[in-house]
Amino acid sequence: MRKYFYYQVVIASMVALCLGSSCDRDPVPPPEPVVERISVADLRALFTGSTTKIDTNVYIQGVITLSPELGNLPGFIAYIQDESGGVALTVTGTNSFAMGSEVKIKCRGIELSMYRGLMQFGNIDIASVVEVVTLNAVMPQPVEVTLSEILAGSHEGVYVKINDVEFTTSGTYSGSNVLTDCSNSVTVHTRTEAQFASQTMPDGNGTFVGVVSVYDTPQLIIRDPAELIMTDDKICNIPKFEWLKEDFESLGIDRPVSDLAGWKTIAQAGTRLWREGYYYLDSKFAEVTAYNSGQSDVTTWMILPGVDLTDAADPVLSFRSKGAYDNGATIVTLVSADYDGGDQPWNFTWTELPASYPTVPAGTYGSWGDSGNLSLAAFKTNMYVAFRYNGNDPSSGDKNTTTWQVDDIRIGER
Repeated sequence: MRKYFYYQVVIASMVALCLGSSCDRDPVPPPEPVVERISVADLRALFTGSTTKIDTNVYIQGVITLSPELGNLPGFIAYIQDESGGVALTVTGTNSFAMGSEVKIKCRGIELSMYRGLMQFGNIDIASVVEVVTLNAVMPQPVEVTLSEILAGSHEGVYVKINDVEFTTSGTYSGSNVLTDCSNSVTVHTRTEAQFASQTMPDGNGTFVGVVSVYDTPQLIIRDPAELIMTDDKICNIPKFEWLKEDFESLGIDRPVSDLAGWKTIAQAGTRLWREGYYYLDSKFAEVTAYNSGQSDVTTWMILPGVDLTDAADPVLSFRSKGAYDNGATIVTLVSADYDGGDQPWNFTWTELPASYPTVPAGTYGSWGDSGNLSLAAFKTNMYVAFRYNGNDPSSGDKNTTTWQVDDIRIGER
């Protein structure tokens, strides 16, 4: 009897509790998982060397420093930066990132990967993982850097300012142009689709502002040409006037340089010739390699048209060069005052000029380097300049197949 009474009391108490606390309401959902902020530098540090998926609840927050708005990026790319650094973003679907906006990006499930040396964070579905903090953020001040720091791999993805630099050539922004501080050089690439591609580059020395990127080697991307203040006189020993200037832009695809009026390319050993070369994000140039020739000796000449320097005061030669996949093949720069312009240049007297050549990596393409101004004062007569390549690609044994490229050749008054 007592047990029965006890059960009645318990049941009554439970009913009272339910009536007082609304037992029929929806269950309380669990709390949202905590999403912690990490810096862009912390995000980059998560990369393992191969494609890395972020598996923690973290987000980054920063300002979009560059987007495709002005046409100078492909439609699926943008760059974000915070106080710690920057990184390239890739977008799946519509890219609505706006330059100067501040955004949060939830990182879980998104991948860090490497493309042609550039770290990328994506593919990002903006609608599902991006929150706009403000469309009108304060742009970060560009970080003051040097070209040597950029070439060393520093400041990738960062909005930068470089002082006391100039373009080595004149013309429009479109394509690949070289920025130099007289000692180091970095390519500035502008897409033909950019709204400012047809504008004329500044023809002076001063301050360059842009974003550091990579395409095999470091390069710079312009955000807005109005940010470039380059109005001082050039200081990098630009010749006062020129007897010869060649950038190979008029040379047909994969055509020998002998298609250019007065130019020669002659194989002394093997059959390889100096030919037009072109790669995405780069301009045309002259190129030679023993690779895939199957020949035990590849010695080939590129000879410029003869130039009469009789009336010159202080003539100089300058050019840019770049190498790739180095394993020993070489080029030398030569000058002759007795060459007759024929097809056997090796039968004449040639003097090697002390040109500077860039370091060539073993497993990829290197960076463009300037030769310096090479004095031709000892050859103030009707003279010829030549580039001679020597390599080999035998069926067995050691191979010397380094690719060499030459561009922007000039003979002018210092």
